[in-house]
Amino acid sequence: MSDEKAMAVKSADRTLTVLEFLSSAGAARSLGEIADELEIPKSSLHGLLRNLQSRGWLSTDESDAGLRYRIGPQALTVGASYLQSDDIVRRSSAMLDSLSFELGET
Repeated sequence: MSDEKAMAVKSADRTLTVLEFLSSAGAARSLGEIADELEIPKSSLHGLLRNLQSRGWLSTDESDAGLRYRIGPQALTVGASYLQSDDIVRRSSAMLDSLSFELGET
């Protein structure tokens, strides 16, 4: 086992694993699908999903197949915050706006 993995806080590691999985999943997933794919017991996963949903990190869709989870609006808030604080994005923004105006393209 790597030193990094040995020092990880299990619930925090699982939470981030869920977010990373759902961000790349392409579609909403059920509790069972997430549990199977990530090899996390449903009983542990259920609590994590509820917490993430209550904090806005996940949204749910109700379908005939049951409740399905997908990335929620809090992820956009954090992503936008990153873009606002990233030095390269800040420096290049004015130049890109100028090029867009000059070329008439977005």
